[in-house]
Amino acid sequence: MREKVGVRLFAPRSGATAAAGNRSHCMASWMIDAVGVAAALCSMSSFTPQLVKIWRERDADSVSLRMYVVTVTGFGLWTAYGLLLGSWPLVGSNLVSLGLSAAILVLKLRFTKKAAEVSPRGPSFRRSGTD
Repeated sequence: MREKVGVRLFAPRSGATAAAGNRSHCMASWMIDAVGVAAALCSMSSFTPQLVKIWRERDADSVSLRMYVVTVTGFGLWTAYGLLLGSWPLVGSNLVSLGLSAAILVLKLRFTKKAAEVSPRGPSFRRSGTD
């Protein structure tokens, strides 16, 4: 009978080989965490310029309402997923992104409403279609 030959990742080792393997695993883990942190920082900070622009200009006409509704929903679901997994980095980064994207959505609704109330063309005198 033939034995199955396979490669075991993170197989137990002894002596100097174990120490080298642990350092290698530590470095790989550190690199994975660094990539995750960089990705989270990029995701979280990507909303800040849009938020600042809308706040300063008090204008959100160029912002897509549908896109931010979907984005807020997505971050809400990612946060729930992170909670179910018990992954605090996933929950934390998605909560921050959820808050920033929700703020943009609220400003979109707020400033679009004001723009509709105060039209630069003045009041509309269109017929209602019912005479």
